[in-house]
Order: sequence, then C-alpha cells, then structure tokens
Amino acid sequence: MVTSIAKQEAIERFIRKVNTARETLHSQENQQPPRPRCSPSEHYHIAATTRLGRDLTEWLSAQRGDPAVQNFIPRLKDHLLARLRGLAYNGDEYDFSDDD
Repeated sequence: MVTSIAKQEAIERFIRKVNTARETLHSQENQQPPRPRCSPSEHYHIAATTRLGRDLTEWLSAQRGDPAVQNFIPRLKDHLLARLRGLAYNGDEYDFSDDD
C-alpha cells in the first residue's frame, strides 16, 4: 500500500513538473512577436532585430543533459571561424586550435 502511494505521488510530481515547464514555454512564446513567414526551403532565418536576444549560457544551462548541445561552444566557435575565414561549409567540420 505504501509503495503504491509513493508511486502515485511520484507520478503527480512528474505531471506537475511537465505542466510547469509547458506553462513556462507557453508564456515565453506569448512574449515574442510572431516570426515573419519564410520559405520552407530556407535553412535558417536571421531576425532583423536583436531586441529579443537570448543569453547563450542561460539557454545552454536550460538544455543541460541534451546530447545535441554537448561541446556546443567549441563547435560554434569552429563553425564561426571557418565562415569568417571564407571556408565553405560542405558538411565537414573544422577543428581550430585556441591560437587560431
């Protein structure tokens, strides 16, 4: 009996956590103006304004545990340095040293 009550309480805590996360996400979406329409064939869209910028370290902290953001900062730096050097993106990754 105690085990089933503990399981039920754990499930309820999980549901509250999910609902809180959904509400937070929903409130953040409502604060941002709608994005302009763009072609589905475009790989990215760069906003014309920086008014709604996000702190990168805060965003990464919120994504902690997501394997997609592992080594994000070094990979981003390598990507940006390659673009600044005029190296074309062909799917290969460049690994630059700190001196570069």
